[in-house]
Amino acid sequence: MFLPDLVVRSRRTVLGATVRPAAVHIRHGKIIGVMDFDDVPEGCPIDDAADGVVMPGVVDTHVHVSEPGRAGRGQGFEAATRAAAAGGVTTIVDMSAAPVEEKRKSADGKSFVDVGFWEGLVPDKQVVEHREYKIGPDALAPIPNGPFRALA
Repeated sequence: MFLPDLVVRSRRTVLGATVRPAAVHIRHGKIIGVMDFDDVPEGCPIDDAADGVVMPGVVDTHVHVSEPGRAGRGQGFEAATRAAAAGGVTTIVDMSAAPVEEKRKSADGKSFVDVGFWEGLVPDKQVVEHREYKIGPDALAPIPNGPFRALA
């Protein structure tokens, strides 16, 4: 049995479709178990959220980050991901017309949550077959009448 490095517990832990008291056991940054509220090994550090809600992180799959571009106006990856983290979002997926390679470089070292990228497809352009990605998008989004230009 592995002992946790940290236990996070709350009287309001969201587990599937239920909310109940629980202790989340963490080792090396990963959850190794969800136990009863009072199940805390002796000497283990504890983060007691009391009545605060402990829940899985949220993934926001439709975010527009204005970087590169208007990052200096508080609209870049640092500001967007700090705001996401404050709201319980652990992953954002950015939708942008900018090339994915540029977006990845802009996000590097500035993000406080995980970041993924959509890339838009326009119906009259053959983007997927003809584009060679050095670093590709995490997903492709069909844009039937969208404002995206050809990426190839």
